[in-house]
Amino acid sequence: MKIEAIVIHCSASKWGSAHEIRLWHLQRGFRDIGYHFVIGNGMPVSNVSRRFSFLDGSVEVGRPVDDDGMIEPNEIGAHALGQNDKSIGVCLIGIPPGRLARNYGEAMATFTPKQLAALKALVADLRQRWGLPITAVKGHYEVQTDKPLCPGLEMGFLRQWLNT
Repeated sequence: MKIEAIVIHCSASKWGSAHEIRLWHLQRGFRDIGYHFVIGNGMPVSNVSRRFSFLDGSVEVGRPVDDDGMIEPNEIGAHALGQNDKSIGVCLIGIPPGRLARNYGEAMATFTPKQLAALKALVADLRQRWGLPITAVKGHYEVQTDKPLCPGLEMGFLRQWLNT
């Protein structure tokens, strides 16, 4: 199927990496990591008490996807029920604060400035690559209503900020 959306998620963990999430997802019975991209916060594993600045904002490939604009069977993620065969999943490492952040300052309470900058650059690249409008950028809660706080960002604010 044609790629129609980019779905933004959060890990709901203080730490993580594509490798760690892959392990979590395999333990849950997935065939691989569910996300196509993971944006780190500098805390890759649970026993780290401080951030590694060189990993903050790093973009890791999770489930590989090629550039042809189509989701082939081997590229289908496992990140948004009913949307996996037509969307790309991007996961930000972090815990939502219990409500959706409505501005950049609130967003930084959950995600680092480097993560937000990496998200902006990644989304711009993916949108250009597949000719997607800003309205194709969705929050997990917008496509799967039983996830009311994922990704922890109010998507109207995020789309406006991403589009600047």
